Amino acid sequence: MFKILIYLKIILVSNGGKVCSIMIDFRGKMVMFSGFDDQKLRNRLESLGATFGGNINSTNILITREHIDMQNFFSGKVKIAMMNRICIVDRDFVKNKLN
Repeated sequence: MFKILIYLKIILVSNGGKVCSIMIDFRGKMVMFSGFDDQKLRNRLESLGATFGGNINSTNILITREHIDMQNFFSGKVKIAMMNRICIVDRDFVKNKLN
């Protein structure tokens, strides 16, 4: 079985908010949505090996409704993700990279 690797530019808040190119293998990663729910995107990510859970503290990747720079305020999930150095990326960017 081969691993499906997807290259995404992800905002690493722990890295001063710089946009970094990193490689993500969704297999075994805990993903969470913030501010939206998209069943089609969830199914696509699950097919790549991602799992979804309800606990932000165990999440590896947080996908937000809007780009982090466009948000007027940060939700509790986003604040916790920033404090815990969790990768934050917006929904449209993920969708574009998966297509």
